[in-house]
Amino acid sequence: MMMFRIVTLLIFCAITLQGVQVSAQFDALNLPADLYVLLNDGIVQRYGRGAAGVEAVTPPDEFVIDFAVSQDGRQISYRTEAGLIIADLDAPETARQVDTMAGYPPLRGRGFTMAWSPQGDAIAYTTADGVRVYYTIIGAFATITQPNLQGLSWSPDGMYLVGEAGSNIWWIYRRDGSQFALQAAIPSSYGLEWVTNRVPVFAPHDGGLLTMNLAAANAQAALLDNAAVYRYPTLAPDGRLYFFRRLASEEETPEGYGTLVALSPGTPQVEVLGQTPIDLGGNLRWGPGAGVMVAFEGGVLALFDPRTGQGFPLPVTNAVAYAWGPYPPPDSAAPPDVTAEAIFPETFPTLDPATQIPGIGPATEETLDAQQTQT
Repeated sequence: MMMFRIVTLLIFCAITLQGVQVSAQFDALNLPADLYVLLNDGIVQRYGRGAAGVEAVTPPDEFVIDFAVSQDGRQISYRTEAGLIIADLDAPETARQVDTMAGYPPLRGRGFTMAWSPQGDAIAYTTADGVRVYYTIIGAFATITQPNLQGLSWSPDGMYLVGEAGSNIWWIYRRDGSQFALQAAIPSSYGLEWVTNRVPVFAPHDGGLLTMNLAAANAQAALLDNAAVYRYPTLAPDGRLYFFRRLASEEETPEGYGTLVALSPGTPQVEVLGQTPIDLGGNLRWGPGAGVMVAFEGGVLALFDPRTGQGFPLPVTNAVAYAWGPYPPPDSAAPPDVTAEAIFPETFPTLDPATQIPGIGPATEETLDAQQTQT
C-alpha cells in the first residue's frame, strides 16, 4: 500500500528549496486564504492568494519574535524585544506599542504562541510563566499561570481560551470578567475542535472521539467508541466533522497513520474521504476550510491534500511561525451559512462516569494545583 510520509516530504522540500529565492514564479499559489510566515531573520511575509505575490508586512528594522493576525484580517500583533506591538496590516505607520512586559514565548514552531479572540477584543500570548492577555478595547491585562504552553486558541465566541501543552495535554480557561478561571484539563488528545461555543470535541490517545459540554459540568459524550483511534478533528464549512481514523482491525496500517473520514450531524455512519493512510507523526495543523493541511518541521512549510497525501512546499526553508488570514477571504464567496449550534446540539447523551476520561471534571483550586504539579 502506498503511504505518504510527511517527514520524507519535508526532507525533500528542504533539499529542493536550498538557494531558492521568493520570486514571481511562486506568485500564483492556490491557497484557501492569505498565509503569513515569520522568517528566522525576524520579518513577517504575506503569501497572497492567486497572483497577489509575496510581500513583507512588518518593518525591516523590527526583529519580530512571534505574531498573530486578527480574524478579520485587518490588524497584526507581534512581539519584539521592546514588547507587544499592534498595527494595521495595510498601514504599518499605525504601529503602536501596547505592552512593554510582553515577555517571550517559551517555545516556537510547535503551536500558535499568539492568538486574537474572534471578536478582536483580546490578544493572548504565551510567556515563560504561562499566558498574558491584552484587552485591546479597555487596555487591561490578565495573566494565567501555566508554564511551558506551546500554543493558544479561542472558542468561537471568545468565552474560552485553550492552552496546548506538550504530550497532547490541553488546558481550557473560562473568561470571568477580565480574568480567567480554569474550566478543565484534557490529559490526552490529538487535536481539539469546537463543534459549538460550549462543546469541544477531542481524540484521546487510546481511541474514541469524545465531546465535553462545558455548560453542563464538563459532561462527556462519545461521538464514536474506542474501536478505532482518531486524530485531528476539524469542523468543515458544510457542517461535517473531519478527522483521521485507524481501526483496531487495520493490521496493514501502521500505528501513527490514519485515513481521512467524516461524520455528518446526527449520523453515526462514518464517511470515508481519504484514498490512502497519512503519516500523522509530524507537526500537522489544519488550514482554513478543512481543505488543506500544513506540515511544519525544520523551518519548512509544506501544504498537502489530506485525502491523497499529495502536497507541495512553500519557497521558504527558514520559517519559525505562520498564521492564516481570514476565511473565507473577503473577495470570495462565503461557505454555506451553517452555524455550529445548528450542526451539533448543546446537549449530548452523557457518558457513564466510569467511562469518562479522568482529569477533566469541573475544575477546582485543588485540581489546578495537582495538574500544575504533574505538568
